[in-house]
Amino acid sequence: MTFARRLLLAPALAATVAVGLAAPAPARADSADLLASLYTDTGYELRRDDQLFALFCAFNAAGFDGGQQTRALPFPGRAYPPLRDTVRQALASLAPAARAPIDRFLDQHPASLSDYERAALLLGAPPDFAEGAGFPAALHGLGPLLAQFAKDAHLDDLARSTATAYRKLYKSLRGETDGPFAKLRAAYRLDENTAPLLVLVPEPLDAPGDVIAAKTADGSHLVEFGLPGQGPLDLKPALEAYSRLLAADQTAKVTCPALAEALTRLQAAKKVPTTLTPAQALTGSLARAVAAKLWSADPQANVAAAMREGYLLTDAFLAALAQPASAFPSAKGTFVAQVAQGFDGRKAVEELVRSAEIAGRAVRRK
Repeated sequence: MTFARRLLLAPALAATVAVGLAAPAPARADSADLLASLYTDTGYELRRDDQLFALFCAFNAAGFDGGQQTRALPFPGRAYPPLRDTVRQALASLAPAARAPIDRFLDQHPASLSDYERAALLLGAPPDFAEGAGFPAALHGLGPLLAQFAKDAHLDDLARSTATAYRKLYKSLRGETDGPFAKLRAAYRLDENTAPLLVLVPEPLDAPGDVIAAKTADGSHLVEFGLPGQGPLDLKPALEAYSRLLAADQTAKVTCPALAEALTRLQAAKKVPTTLTPAQALTGSLARAVAAKLWSADPQANVAAAMREGYLLTDAFLAALAQPASAFPSAKGTFVAQVAQGFDGRKAVEELVRSAEIAGRAVRRK
């Protein structure tokens, strides 16, 4: 089922959704699609993505063994989620002739795992997996490859046979994912009544710690993350990746001339990296402030470290996050824009230089 049609299964959210990340294509409203999707209490969708399912089935058939390492010696041992073992066993009988094109394509198209995942999210729905507008030229041919593989491997049958197991998995993750993602979105001052829809794709066929956070064509947010074979789920990589997306989204239309001037001065004095741009510094400052607020045992130490790296608004953003929303009237723009407008670049430079001098003297005394 296409991304857009899948989202339309939530009646309360239907009015806000028009098109999805993938190119328009006929949807498959079968029982497998319905089973492999459910919603958290806050309204986030947990679902299996057809395109990523096909991609990782192909990867696993080709020998992808990224998984949770359980030992190092005498040779590495790995643990996989039960669903991944089920899929790997089903694909083990695949004829070598069906696997060979995958190996050839991977050999001829060297790219990162995340590049392949992002490309897969741009494909149309099965069975065609059409490469629509915006599909990366470097991975041209991935759509036809997955279409043929899905046919040879009978992925429709495999999707149907595992749909109930996927739903059971998502039920077990519903409460575990809802709170942390709701807390993160609240830190960015998102109103769940008007905020972008959030689709979570916990993928048992992927490696734990692997994460993709993307903004879709209709403005919705999608976060895909691999699952461990055993033990607790560590959501932090997924939350951090999503936090970076949210920070980039909220700073995209914000400028801060004072930040640009301060960076220029500090870079000339070789106090911060010369490769850091004002836009990167603004986005990074917001993300680092949220990380300090939500996940740090010593927020001020994290803020100080971020400032030394050139993320000069981190302290201001952390202070703003501690204030109520009423402190930033909507008539004056977003709270991000208001913090940027009030930034004192000269003061930030002086404080950073002074702290660097103090740290330098402390090192010399040792």
